[in-house]
Amino acid sequence: MNKKLLFSLLTLLCVMTSEAQTKVWNFLTNMTILPDNFPGVPGGTEDIVDHLGRFGHITSNNFSSQSTGASTFSDGFQSGRRANMNGGSVAVGALPAMRFFFFDVSGNCTITVWAREQNTSNRTLLISDGENVLASAPNSSNPGAFILEANNTNGAKRIFIYCDTNGFGIYKIEVNGATVNTTMSMADWLLLLNVQDTTLSNINYYVKDKTVYLNNIDTESTILVYSVTGALVKSIKAISSEVSFDLDQTGLYILKLSNNEGQKTIKLIVN
Repeated sequence: MNKKLLFSLLTLLCVMTSEAQTKVWNFLTNMTILPDNFPGVPGGTEDIVDHLGRFGHITSNNFSSQSTGASTFSDGFQSGRRANMNGGSVAVGALPAMRFFFFDVSGNCTITVWAREQNTSNRTLLISDGENVLASAPNSSNPGAFILEANNTNGAKRIFIYCDTNGFGIYKIEVNGATVNTTMSMADWLLLLNVQDTTLSNINYYVKDKTVYLNNIDTESTILVYSVTGALVKSIKAISSEVSFDLDQTGLYILKLSNNEGQKTIKLIVN
């Protein structure tokens, strides 16, 4: 292979890798997510468009409604179209309950949001992973158009963009450093994290380093391990009373064990 062809292939590979690691939702140009005069996500519903999730209010139909309003940001970005949050998100800890954007990232990354307050009332824009607030910006410190940036250093996560009260106009969202692949609804995601079932309570487990150990398995069982984003990362048939397996990365996992006696769901924290 000559040097010119090799250089061209390497250049193409670098471009493809860069594109795979950057995701941009620009509401100025993305008419798929935010068509003109979009009234908002209907109350009590959610949607996922181009891997960006939107979770609406319980009854109001105006989350992510489209409106116009020219803004110029500190990095030179200019836009006249925005998605309006139209109210607070009623968060429990770092997990919003309504009026929020969400998406799943494959690993560590930087999340950037271009936003503007909808009016002068006090409010704060936040970015979280559902467990930790990664960044926040009160409008009292950022009047007018501003840019909020957060670093996710916790690996594969579901990321949330929301506000405490009132609302912001969102002009653009960008993810750098990880692949975005959002397919699971919030309803299914919350169901996956539900660890309330108590059948098969005799089964014990512990985690050491990146190895998971289970014992007291009475009968042949199926073990499924999911990442916090809902991706299946491990599938195992347990045919003995004890089983162990390794996980490649640290983080939060959901283990579901099932057999003819019932099922057990376990939340695993791998450090």
